[in-house]
Amino acid sequence: MPTSTRTHPPPAAKQVRARLHNGDEDRSQACEQPVEHLDLQGVSVRAFDSERFGRYVWVDLELGDGEPVRALGEIADRGHPASVALEIRFKHLFPDYRRRLEEALRAKIGQS
Repeated sequence: MPTSTRTHPPPAAKQVRARLHNGDEDRSQACEQPVEHLDLQGVSVRAFDSERFGRYVWVDLELGDGEPVRALGEIADRGHPASVALEIRFKHLFPDYRRRLEEALRAKIGQS
Protein backbone atom coordinates (compact mmCIF):
# COMPACT_ATOMS: atom_id res chain seq x y z
CA MET A 1 0.00 0.00 0.00
CA PRO A 2 1.68 3.22 -1.08
CA THR A 3 2.29 5.63 1.73
CA SER A 4 1.29 8.54 -0.51
CA THR A 5 -2.39 7.54 -0.14
CA ARG A 6 -2.16 8.15 3.60
CA THR A 7 -3.18 11.76 3.98
CA HIS A 8 -4.44 11.96 7.53
CA PRO A 9 -4.28 10.18 10.88
CA PRO A 10 -7.17 8.01 12.04
CA PRO A 11 -10.23 9.58 13.67
CA ALA A 12 -9.55 10.34 17.33
CA ALA A 13 -6.18 8.63 16.89
CA LYS A 14 -5.73 7.70 20.52
CA GLN A 15 -9.10 5.92 20.54
CA VAL A 16 -8.90 3.86 17.33
CA ARG A 17 -7.71 0.31 17.82
CA ALA A 18 -7.76 -2.64 15.48
CA ARG A 19 -8.66 -6.11 16.69
CA LEU A 20 -7.21 -8.67 14.29
CA HIS A 21 -8.47 -12.26 14.11
CA ASN A 22 -8.79 -15.15 11.69
CA GLY A 23 -12.60 -15.37 11.84
CA ASP A 24 -12.80 -18.44 14.07
CA GLU A 25 -15.26 -18.46 16.93
CA ASP A 26 -12.30 -19.06 19.22
CA ARG A 27 -10.83 -15.59 19.45
CA SER A 28 -7.94 -16.67 21.67
CA GLN A 29 -5.53 -15.98 18.79
CA ALA A 30 -6.89 -12.46 18.27
CA CYS A 31 -4.71 -9.48 19.01
CA GLU A 32 -5.43 -5.81 19.46
CA GLN A 33 -3.08 -3.24 17.92
CA PRO A 34 -2.97 0.57 17.88
CA VAL A 35 -3.82 2.13 14.52
CA GLU A 36 -1.04 4.18 12.94
CA HIS A 37 -2.89 5.23 9.72
CA LEU A 38 -6.38 4.61 8.40
CA ASP A 39 -8.18 5.34 5.14
CA LEU A 40 -10.78 3.66 2.90
CA GLN A 41 -8.15 1.45 1.27
CA GLY A 42 -6.65 -0.02 4.41
CA VAL A 43 -5.03 0.39 7.77
CA SER A 44 -1.53 0.44 9.22
CA VAL A 45 -1.16 -1.02 12.67
CA ARG A 46 1.79 -1.14 15.00
CA ALA A 47 4.00 -4.05 13.96
CA PHE A 48 3.60 -7.40 15.72
CA ASP A 49 4.23 -11.07 14.98
CA SER A 50 1.63 -11.50 12.23
CA GLU A 51 2.76 -14.90 10.95
CA ARG A 52 -0.07 -16.69 12.78
CA PHE A 53 -2.64 -14.91 10.59
CA GLY A 54 -1.41 -15.94 7.17
CA ARG A 55 -2.30 -13.75 4.19
CA TYR A 56 -5.82 -12.64 5.20
CA VAL A 57 -7.11 -11.30 8.48
CA TRP A 58 -10.40 -9.93 9.80
CA VAL A 59 -9.99 -6.40 11.12
CA ASP A 60 -12.45 -4.95 13.65
CA LEU A 61 -11.93 -1.19 13.95
CA GLU A 62 -13.14 0.48 17.13
CA LEU A 63 -14.01 4.01 16.01
CA GLY A 64 -15.47 5.00 19.36
CA ASP A 65 -19.06 5.18 18.11
CA GLY A 66 -20.34 1.80 19.28
CA GLU A 67 -20.23 -1.30 17.08
CA PRO A 68 -16.87 -1.99 15.41
CA VAL A 69 -16.38 -1.64 11.66
CA ARG A 70 -15.33 -5.03 10.26
CA ALA A 71 -13.27 -5.56 7.11
CA LEU A 72 -11.49 -8.48 5.53
CA GLY A 73 -7.91 -7.42 5.05
CA GLU A 74 -4.90 -8.72 3.19
CA ILE A 75 -1.56 -8.29 4.87
CA ALA A 76 0.12 -6.27 2.15
CA ASP A 77 3.51 -5.71 3.68
CA ARG A 78 4.92 -7.52 6.68
CA GLY A 79 7.85 -5.15 6.47
CA HIS A 80 11.31 -5.53 7.81
CA PRO A 81 11.55 -6.98 11.34
CA ALA A 82 12.50 -3.49 12.54
CA SER A 83 9.42 -1.90 10.90
CA VAL A 84 7.10 0.03 13.16
CA ALA A 85 3.93 -0.57 11.09
CA LEU A 86 2.19 -3.45 9.34
CA GLU A 87 0.16 -2.57 6.23
CA ILE A 88 -3.24 -4.23 5.77
CA ARG A 89 -5.19 -3.55 2.57
CA PHE A 90 -8.99 -3.92 2.74
CA LYS A 91 -10.23 -6.68 0.42
CA HIS A 92 -13.87 -6.41 1.50
CA LEU A 93 -15.72 -3.75 3.45
CA PHE A 94 -19.52 -4.04 3.72
CA PRO A 95 -21.35 -0.90 2.42
CA ASP A 96 -22.74 0.10 5.84
CA TYR A 97 -19.28 -0.23 7.42
CA ARG A 98 -17.73 1.75 4.53
CA ARG A 99 -20.29 4.52 5.12
CA ARG A 100 -19.47 4.66 8.85
CA LEU A 101 -15.74 4.73 8.14
CA GLU A 102 -16.20 7.50 5.54
CA GLU A 103 -18.18 9.55 8.06
CA ALA A 104 -15.54 9.07 10.76
CA LEU A 105 -12.73 10.05 8.40
CA ARG A 106 -14.69 13.06 7.12
CA ALA A 107 -15.37 14.20 10.71
CA LYS A 108 -11.66 13.94 11.53
CA ILE A 109 -10.67 16.00 8.47
CA GLY A 110 -13.20 18.65 9.49
CA GLN A 111 -11.59 18.86 12.95
CA SER A 112 -8.06 19.30 11.55
